[in-house]
Amino acid sequence: MRPALRWYFNNDIMTVMTSR
Repeated sequence: MRPALRWYFNNDIMTVMTSR
């Protein structure tokens, strides 16, 4: 997996975690 994809995934997870 590329770093860009990992960063995007991480950002999504972080956003969902912080959103909740």
